[in-house]
Amino acid sequence: MSGRRANILLVDDREENLLALEAILEPLGHRVVSVTSGTAALKQLLLDDFACILLDVQMPELDGFELAELIKRRERSQHIPIIFVTALSMEERHVYRGYSAGAVDYIFKPIDATILCSKVSIFVELWEKTRQLQEQAEQLHAQELAALERASEERYRQLADAMPQIVWTSDVEGGATYFNRRWFDYTGMTPADAGPNAWHLVVHPDDLPAAVSRREQTLASGETFEVEYRFRDKRGEYRWHLGRAVPMRDDLGRIAFWVGTATDIHDRRLIEDQRTFIVTASDALSRSLDYRETLTEVAELAANGELADWCAVHVLEADGSLSEVAVAHADPAKLTLARELQDRHPPDPDAPTGVGAVIRSGAPELVPEITEEMLESVARDDLHRDLLRQLGLNSSMCVPLKGRDRVLGAITFILSSGRRFGRAS
Repeated sequence: MSGRRANILLVDDREENLLALEAILEPLGHRVVSVTSGTAALKQLLLDDFACILLDVQMPELDGFELAELIKRRERSQHIPIIFVTALSMEERHVYRGYSAGAVDYIFKPIDATILCSKVSIFVELWEKTRQLQEQAEQLHAQELAALERASEERYRQLADAMPQIVWTSDVEGGATYFNRRWFDYTGMTPADAGPNAWHLVVHPDDLPAAVSRREQTLASGETFEVEYRFRDKRGEYRWHLGRAVPMRDDLGRIAFWVGTATDIHDRRLIEDQRTFIVTASDALSRSLDYRETLTEVAELAANGELADWCAVHVLEADGSLSEVAVAHADPAKLTLARELQDRHPPDPDAPTGVGAVIRSGAPELVPEITEEMLESVARDDLHRDLLRQLGLNSSMCVPLKGRDRVLGAITFILSSGRRFGRAS
């Protein structure tokens, strides 16, 4: 068994960036090779074997994306893990383009030395174990080799348990064989619950068919699996994740198993949905002078997208009363309940919270979680309480509609499907 150190390739057109990376990785004790261009990197990959590559995205002539694609086309280097190093201010679409170019991970600048060393250590550990298994294969009999593989697997699991992302593995047929600790912390499942198709139980029902279809395609083709879906956490709330899985192949090129991750991208998706709603709503507002028709369209846009499950719009009439000019929900049965609630119990202009309070103060109101106690406090009678419960209200956000010199009304967004509004909403 050789004592050869692992090689790590650093690619960046700026010398100062290479010096900074070398300083961070020096305590790991590995051999670091630094080059300042894509051409030089390709030459190094012909000369030596590398445990992983740290690749800058923005370089002249041959940028990081183009270089990654060339590396993955070469049989000698196609299995080397690539970590993209990118500036925090870069557009996120560049990061996701990196995944399609062949990267297995990325890290943002300014670089957190602890995170970088942890990620590099994982890939070096995999490289070292692979070499160790290859060198001992001819020397160890089947029982000794099986014991070594079990020890290696346990070590990999310990490393995976330290990762902040969800990490999983599956067999060649797609059945899950392992979930790291983050999976159990996030979902609240126990190991006894985590069967081969456990992820089917926590993916949002609306996202599951597309995710399953894409997974079946990649199992058949051997392509990288990548899809965005919502995962339910142990509190019943859903958050958007980027799911990604890559095939691990044996010496003959056959898929031995799959390694996958699920990265939380909920905040990014929330921002994208908000921007889409604003643009679409602005277009609706510009098409009609009939404010009731326009506000109804805006409410339907909000309720039929990712922004909310419910949307209602109230305006302040000349006599000081509140009128509901629009209410929307994708479920007709729920919409009927909402209209019955409005007819029987219209909002009180003088209420200390809700639509009346928002219109009086001109300040938005956020209720991250609507509790049973809150429903009890606002219920005017038993029927009112029952209607509120049937609507399944989880979280709300009410925003004033302002004119030039006064508040004209308010628009209310409500979540009722296990999601919650946060301070960043």
